[in-house]
Amino acid sequence: MDKMQLDSCFNQSLCADIVSVVAMALTNTTEMLHYHLFSSSEDIDPWGHEYIIHLSAEIASELKKVDPTQKLSVLAKRIITLLIKHNAVHEMCHLLMEIEESGLIHRVIDKHIYERVCICLKRYV
Repeated sequence: MDKMQLDSCFNQSLCADIVSVVAMALTNTTEMLHYHLFSSSEDIDPWGHEYIIHLSAEIASELKKVDPTQKLSVLAKRIITLLIKHNAVHEMCHLLMEIEESGLIHRVIDKHIYERVCICLKRYV
């Protein structure tokens, strides 16, 4: 690839990221997720906690469909890690329950958040 093609790929990815962030303002759409998946960027943490929460809601909605993609599952697992990093235990538990992956809980919790996770999970029983 020459420099012009690389710049074009970078610009398309950056533009997709920006449109994805702007799409947070839209309701009842999956545009945010659509543009995020179009981006080649895997780092979502710089876009902030609110972005991660919105993205997790759209992923939960999409994964309920008949044929979820592997890319969505990988993204959901990255979001779960970031939710823990942002002390968003309730949102992490909610996402795991929505995508029916509660079995992943033992892989992501530690002694520092164990009690909060248990409190959240009691609400689902």
